Formats: sequence, structure tokens, C-alpha cells
Amino acid sequence: MTPEQAQPLLEAFAEEDEGYIPMMTDEALAALIPDQPPPQMTNKEKLDAMAQASGAFYAAAIRIGNHPFIEFTGLMNEYIKICADADAAPSQYNLS
Repeated sequence: MTPEQAQPLLEAFAEEDEGYIPMMTDEALAALIPDQPPPQMTNKEKLDAMAQASGAFYAAAIRIGNHPFIEFTGLMNEYIKICADADAAPSQYNLS
């Protein structure tokens, strides 16, 4: 998705919350919205990526200093554990 394509989404989000102060430019945010489908990953790769994302979120939450936001990382980590347990079980579980 190009920045031009993402602009209506960004404007709609800004209209919903007038007090919102973006932490990145519109161009940087638009760059995070993929224009291609995600790469094919194994469940292990997905679990590893989820853990990395949780770690990055935790680091950002610590910098912000809002305790409930920090605690949210615990919820994400519990979800990752549930996914890992389901992946280890003899089933057809897929993280897609």
C-alpha cells in the first residue's frame, strides 16, 4: 500500500480521536501496511516473530512508563504460550 492509498485510513483514524498524537509520520505508518501478502512461515517462525514483537512492545511500554500498558505484554505472552502449546499438540493447528 502506498502512502497515498493509506492516507484515507490515517485521516479516518485521526477523526475518531482528535487528541491522538502520532508517534510516527504518515509515510512511516503507511510503510508498515504491507502491499504484498505476508511471507509463508512455519508455525515456529510465526511463534518466534510473535515473541520478538512482544519484546519490542514491552521495550516501548517501559519507555512510555504506563504500567497497564506494560502489563498488556503479559497478556500477549500468555497468548503466545497458548499458541505454542496448541502447536505442540498432535493436531492440525495452524497459526494462520
